[in-house]
Amino acid sequence: MVMLEFFWEIFQTKYIYDTKTDMRTRAREVESKTLDTKRDIRELEEKIDKLSLVCRALWTYVQENHSLSEEDLMEKIKEVDLMDGTADGKLTNRNVLKCKSCKRVVNKRHNKCIYCGSEGKFESIFETL
Repeated sequence: MVMLEFFWEIFQTKYIYDTKTDMRTRAREVESKTLDTKRDIRELEEKIDKLSLVCRALWTYVQENHSLSEEDLMEKIKEVDLMDGTADGKLTNRNVLKCKSCKRVVNKRHNKCIYCGSEGKFESIFETL
């Protein structure tokens, strides 16, 4: 009986050691992923800040040179918001477009329609981004 308890004790000790090792490894992996995610968030925040600056500069330029008002801008925002079929304050379905020739849905990553082969399926530069 003493021998059985001895082996049981060895088994439990090894199990606890392996579990601690696995947990440490997982903790390092999670920490690494967390750091990567924080870096990605910082990069996205920087991009948003730059895009906000560009938008502000463009609006200021247009407003000064074309005598447009904030109301004109708000109306245009509503119009553009509805371009995807939904008034939700954002553009959706940005990865899919319809080919001008065959009208089939094509991913924007393709340079030409994968069905009919036609090129120049994009209506606007913004659809290629």
